Amino acid sequence: MSKKVVFYYQRLSLIQKLSIPLIAVSLFGFLLTVVIVKQVHLIQSHTVLLKNELIPALEKSTNNLTLLKNISENLTFATLVAEADMVLEITDNQTVEINLQDIVSNKKLDLIKADTYLHAFHNYFKIATEYALTVIGNDSLSDNSDEGAEELFVEYNRVQTYFQKLNHDIEREISSKTALIEKTSMKVIYFTVVYIVVFSIVLFFTSYINYKDFNDYDIIEAQRKELSRVNRNLNLSIEYASLIQEAILPSNDILDKYTKDNFIFWKPRDVVGGDIYLVVELESKNEILIMVIDGVGHGVSGAFLTILVKALEVQIVEQIGRGVLEPSPAEILKYFNVSIKTILKQEKGSKSNVGFDGGILYYNRVTNQCRYAGAKTPLYIINNHKLEVIKSDRKNVGFIRTKMNQEYTEYDVEIKKGTKLYISTDGIVDQEGRENSRYGKDRFEKLILANHNIPFGKQKESITSSFINIKGDLEQSDDVTVIGLEFK
Repeated sequence: MSKKVVFYYQRLSLIQKLSIPLIAVSLFGFLLTVVIVKQVHLIQSHTVLLKNELIPALEKSTNNLTLLKNISENLTFATLVAEADMVLEITDNQTVEINLQDIVSNKKLDLIKADTYLHAFHNYFKIATEYALTVIGNDSLSDNSDEGAEELFVEYNRVQTYFQKLNHDIEREISSKTALIEKTSMKVIYFTVVYIVVFSIVLFFTSYINYKDFNDYDIIEAQRKELSRVNRNLNLSIEYASLIQEAILPSNDILDKYTKDNFIFWKPRDVVGGDIYLVVELESKNEILIMVIDGVGHGVSGAFLTILVKALEVQIVEQIGRGVLEPSPAEILKYFNVSIKTILKQEKGSKSNVGFDGGILYYNRVTNQCRYAGAKTPLYIINNHKLEVIKSDRKNVGFIRTKMNQEYTEYDVEIKKGTKLYISTDGIVDQEGRENSRYGKDRFEKLILANHNIPFGKQKESITSSFINIKGDLEQSDDVTVIGLEFK
């Protein structure tokens, strides 16, 4: 009887000891989740503000500078040829005023004095047209005309200065919001890492308590079940993270628009992985960027890097849309390198030795222009049943050892009828097989060359079957990504 009392007392003691840290970490996780959701909402709101308000406002402001110059030139020409009708036919002022009124009336833009600029422009246009019509009507220049010209010159310079300042204010707002989005994205990553670390510490602590205080078989079995429950919850969290990672992968719709046929073989080593592929159609609707990224590590650590890469991809597309960055694969790799090294402070003795290998392919279906740049990631090209390999640069993107001003080589790729292109991370060729063998580059190159004439769906099946056959019952060594395509 006394043994049973001790037994149940020990079980009750176990529940008490475990409940406090588990409840604490659950509350901590709930609070962190609330914070993360708020940060994500903040990122979304700032991104929408950039896309729907600030960037259109910058386009209108930049257009106003051009239209102001056009108005001045048209009025000057009309005055020189003495055509009053040409003065009256000028309508660019209406576009300028509409643009300014849109900016002034937009309460979401924190822009001061925009209404002053509108009034100054209206005043300048009135003076300019009256001056032009007066000179045309008099057929000669007088002293009053000289005074009017001087006043007109002063008004023009004032309006031009106002428009340039408005442009600068909008660009400053865009830079501020972009920096805030980047900072908030890093907060989300840091908060998630903190939760995983705290959860791991609590898990270790509870395991230590169980091991130290109880040797009874039933108690150990209860401990095993509790750990199994905690492990199941952790696995559910990681599986949920995999849904998030898969959600940021692009659909095949864009790739299908530009290709006759294609396949994507994406297989993380764990539930989540460090490989990611991105497919982006640019604003022209005739250009596409295909990025294959192999982040350092795999599992949770690799997955965090893919989130950072996705955030930078959004910035890159926005910069290309504004004309700040060229749609050049080499320039995009440089942008990734500088951004990762800056965000992770790798130039200041950081221990965050993080980066990626990868390849970027650009294609314009109107000009049939195709370019490629890679960081330790080859491009395989098959033309006329012959295989050519662009080995790319032997420098990574990011990492402490990579220079901040690292340059990457860009290659022109000739696209003919029947040209097949393949980009692959090193996960497939580095896969270990039976008897200390490896899949190897030779096997991969021979396989795609032998199968390049069959449909890409069948090619994917062949690569998958070959990979599984070599791997056998061994664990997958790394994340695997292979993309094959033929442009239209």
